[in-house]
Amino acid sequence: MYQDEFDRATRSLESSLTLCRKAGDRRGEALTIAMLGTVSRVQGRDDEALERVEHALAIAVGEGDRHMEAQLSCSVAVMKLMQDKLDEAEPWFATALRQARTLGDAHRVAVVLRRFSRLHDRRGDPDEALRCLGQALATFENLADERCAAYTLLEVGRVHAGRHDRDHAAPALERAAALFHRHGDRQDEAACWQLIGDLDALAGAPHLAHRHRGRALRLWQTIGDINETNTPPRPSSP
Repeated sequence: MYQDEFDRATRSLESSLTLCRKAGDRRGEALTIAMLGTVSRVQGRDDEALERVEHALAIAVGEGDRHMEAQLSCSVAVMKLMQDKLDEAEPWFATALRQARTLGDAHRVAVVLRRFSRLHDRRGDPDEALRCLGQALATFENLADERCAAYTLLEVGRVHAGRHDRDHAAPALERAAALFHRHGDRQDEAACWQLIGDLDALAGAPHLAHRHRGRALRLWQTIGDINETNTPPRPSSP
């Protein structure tokens, strides 16, 4: 999934779902359905994604799995946010954050804060978004979780880019791109270079903009993720 091989991921997950149901493994079933929801979300099928995550959450609640409940409450919030339902997303984020803190799950707290930051930024509060991201990044670095650190750095770059602040955005995006490259995540690496290229263009550096945007385009071409006009899509992290 993280290497953008969504057909292979779906086949594996569907096999997993069959095995979990045969074995009566409700927790495994919920996790698998949630991951299928992630594939749906990344591929732009938002209604299907939300339906799958809500199904997985209902199983988690029924099983009394509080850790999974916190994880999936955050996932519901993300789906609501992607549907531009900001007021509906906020209580889900707050619930997920409270649950994760109650459980003492530092990693889950950091994940929720990273996701919550997007809501703050969308509401015009980039300072609060950066505060959340700073807390999340410190946790991921302390836990040596490079992939989550990369997603957090990408969000830091996006917030600074929204302010047209290349001096702060570019270093975060370059760090994120290096981590994504190491883990084979071409889509999110491309998103980093595209953002840097856009900032270059705004700063009046067309040659740098062309180089960085070209790098992004080549990455998207390797996964066939460009449309007929060769305009790259707006990527989103899993």
